[in-house]
Amino acid sequence: MKIGVLTYWTSYDNYGQLLQCWALQQYLIENGHDPYLICYKAESGSNIKCFLRRVYHFIRFCCNYIYSKNFREKYKNKKNRCFDTFRSKYLIKSKYRYKNIFELRTNPPDADCYITGSDQVWARSFNSVEDGVYFLNFGPSSTKRISYAPSFSMSSFPSEHIETLKQYLSLFDIISVREKSGIEFCEKAGFISTLVCDPTLLLKKESYQKILSGKKISESYIYIYSINIKSSDEIRWHELKMMAQRMQNDIVVTTAGGYIPAEELFDSADVIYDYSTVGKWLANISNANIVVTPSFHGVVFSIIFHVPFVYVPLANSFSSGNNRVFDLLEALNLSDRVLSNDIDYYELYKTDIKWNQVDKLLEEFRGVSVEYLNKICTE
Repeated sequence: MKIGVLTYWTSYDNYGQLLQCWALQQYLIENGHDPYLICYKAESGSNIKCFLRRVYHFIRFCCNYIYSKNFREKYKNKKNRCFDTFRSKYLIKSKYRYKNIFELRTNPPDADCYITGSDQVWARSFNSVEDGVYFLNFGPSSTKRISYAPSFSMSSFPSEHIETLKQYLSLFDIISVREKSGIEFCEKAGFISTLVCDPTLLLKKESYQKILSGKKISESYIYIYSINIKSSDEIRWHELKMMAQRMQNDIVVTTAGGYIPAEELFDSADVIYDYSTVGKWLANISNANIVVTPSFHGVVFSIIFHVPFVYVPLANSFSSGNNRVFDLLEALNLSDRVLSNDIDYYELYKTDIKWNQVDKLLEEFRGVSVEYLNKICTE
């Protein structure tokens, strides 16, 4: 079956975004399908305006590169990650690059089936026609439309947009979501959905070992994957540094952009910053003594590689992003891996994880997801 997948894919530092895109494509290929990424990145305005905007950004980039040392450092870090190289090597993409929903409707991607998801593609405002893109509001009616593990990334769904959601969901042949809250939102709109795992969990460790790369950065280290935190205090930095000293471990840090741009929050004298390629990032997790992260995918790959981890819940306006992690940890009986006020890092580090039980629960969860995909892709 020829399958066009619509998801997020353009980041230059968000490893989870890129790997969820690759994982779904890889799973579909391994199961005999012909998937490709629908290359969509919203750009408002006419072609002339888009061109002038690109010229403006190019000039601005040149000025920043010439006059700002900090900008040059950030650009170097971005280049070191080699995300474009990964996209070119590992992703099958549509030849056409779509800038808006009107182009998608005028020249729709050729496919037997469209899939939207995963990632937070349904975390939309519902106030713009472009919001319909990730609800597959384009293309011929004969093309099957399904969702795979999209996230609303909301703790509650705004009642004023329920009717709009109902219209969008009516386009789908079958619906799945990534969080329990998503099931509730779909029910409010009158639709039944299935809870499935993130695409990265469809594949087993062996699939990721094929793309691991790079040398071990330190003989013994704690790995921080820092994303969506504004201050080192949010991860109780002084306590973590004391644990590293107690364990005689280095601290390796990779930063990423999500809701906010990536920032170096820790003194470079205390940590080793590593701006990894995708393969090296996976290796950093698999080789760590413990992973500390506020990232959903940081948790996912710690589980896949059987690495002890601590999840640092996101705070304040970003806290709605915790639901997907809490749901996953609850499903795998790992809720005790969440950092809280009544437990410290070293205590979590010394607590054994019963990986055999985790793997069994994960296989059951994966089985439900595989059954969902097999059903829709064979009908």
